[in-house]
Amino acid sequence: TVRRADGDRSATTAIRHPYLAASSGKRFATAAEVTASARRVPAAGFHLHQKLARQTHKSTMRRMEQKSGGLLKDLFTLTLLIVIIVLPLRAFIVSPFVVDGESMHPTFENLDYLIVDEISYRFKTPARGDVIVFRYPKNPSVFYIKRVIGLPGEKVSIRKGEVTITEPAGTTVTLPEPYVTAEDATYNGNSTLADGEYFVMGDNRPNSSDSRVWGPLPANDIIGHVFLRLLPVSRAGFTPGGADYSHASTTTALLPHALSLARN
Repeated sequence: TVRRADGDRSATTAIRHPYLAASSGKRFATAAEVTASARRVPAAGFHLHQKLARQTHKSTMRRMEQKSGGLLKDLFTLTLLIVIIVLPLRAFIVSPFVVDGESMHPTFENLDYLIVDEISYRFKTPARGDVIVFRYPKNPSVFYIKRVIGLPGEKVSIRKGEVTITEPAGTTVTLPEPYVTAEDATYNGNSTLADGEYFVMGDNRPNSSDSRVWGPLPANDIIGHVFLRLLPVSRAGFTPGGADYSHASTTTALLPHALSLARN
C-alpha cells in the first residue's frame, strides 16, 4: 500500500515494509528507511560475493600450484631419463644419419633417414655385403655410406663391372650383385688388402667415390652398420640393403704345397 499526503510537498511516501513493520510496532516505514535497508542488502550480497571470489581464487591457485608441481616433476623425470638412457644410447650405441646424395641408389635414396648400430662391430668384424657408415679417410669430418666388398687379406679384382674376390685360402668368388643397376664398365683394377683394411663401393657405381678412387678403408674409420631405415615410411625396415652371396660362384685354387703333393 502506498500513500501520499495531499498538499504537503515535504511529506514522504510511506509503504508497509514487512521487516521494518515487525521491528517498529507495525508502523509505516519511510522512503529513507526503505532506501537504507535496500542499500544494506546489496552491500551484504557484495561482501558475500567478494568472499566467494577470494575462496575460489585460493582454490584455483592451490590447483595451479599442484599442477605446476606435477609438471616440474614430470620435466625432471624426463630430463633424468634423457641423461641416463638417451644420451648414452646416442653416444655409444646408435646414431641417426640422413643420406645425402645418390651414391647408394637404388638401395638408399637422398634424404633417407637411417639409424646406425655403433656397438656390434665391437664384438664382431664387418661382413661382406654390410652397408656401413664411416669417416672419409681423407677428411674425417665427412661421413660416407658404402657397401663392404673386400675383407682384410683379400684381393679384389674388377673387370668391366664384374667383381672377383680372392680369399687368403686361394678361393676365388665372383660376386652376384643384384643391388647394382648401373655398372661402371670403364673401371678395371686390382686391390690387395692388408690387415684392418676393407674395400668399399657404392651401389651406384658410376656415381660413387669409394675405394676405387681413394683406396682401402681403415677399420678405425668405421662407425657402424645401417640396421634401421625410418624414413620414408613406405620403405622403413630393419637391416635395409642386406646382401646375399650364397649363390656366388667359387673356384678353389691349389696352393703350391698342394700341387707338390698331387705330383707325388
